[in-house]
Amino acid sequence: MTDYFPFRRLGFRCNPFRRPTAEEWASLAVLPGGLLEAVRGGGHVQVIGDAGTGKSTCLRGLAARFAGEGRRAGYECLAAGQRRPATRVGGLEVLLLDEAQRLTRRERSGLLEGLAAGRGRPRMVLGVHEDLTPLFARYGQPLLTVRLGRCPPSHAVAVLSRRLSYFALDDPPATAFSAEAAGYLCAALDGNLRRIDDFLYEFFQALPRPGLVTAAMLAEFNSLGSPPVSERPRPARFA
Repeated sequence: MTDYFPFRRLGFRCNPFRRPTAEEWASLAVLPGGLLEAVRGGGHVQVIGDAGTGKSTCLRGLAARFAGEGRRAGYECLAAGQRRPATRVGGLEVLLLDEAQRLTRRERSGLLEGLAAGRGRPRMVLGVHEDLTPLFARYGQPLLTVRLGRCPPSHAVAVLSRRLSYFALDDPPATAFSAEAAGYLCAALDGNLRRIDDFLYEFFQALPRPGLVTAAMLAEFNSLGSPPVSERPRPARFA
């Protein structure tokens, strides 16, 4: 059976660091305390960060959280080249719009004009690469900002534990990370969650047996690659 389901020998349904589905991302999200505090206030929020810092995961996690509270929330990620949202905002309490910097100036102004006029526009939570505070201020709309940067080891521990638990066959999982392992990943990969995720996908593809994953094991695996993992292209992942 392990030939057909190789990750069962490690205690998982699949490689726990494969590309999750949109529904899985929402369940896997570990929301930073600062973001939870910001959204409790009830106003508009922007989540700013570079690629790989967890903006999309946070917005998906918030969408699931709002839905669990019985609030009408819609999530949309603007694709490359998409300049306006497709989501119908009528009836929504919260619109979570990812990659919002892709909106045209006209679309940005239209959204803010609707908010300022009180046309039944929902509260907005935005994932962006640029600061939209001046735009919101121009229309008299307060905007709280949450900046995501390098993931600290304490947050990485929570993220890694959630991922392993979600895909594990047993509780607790047969494979786990040491605290030092989380620290190593953050230091070696600049605290970038996407790069950590990509590295661990490759690592688990080669992991021979279950047990405790240590910093030494990760460092040894990192040293085997050329160029170093921090410079490798992201792998395509389907298994």
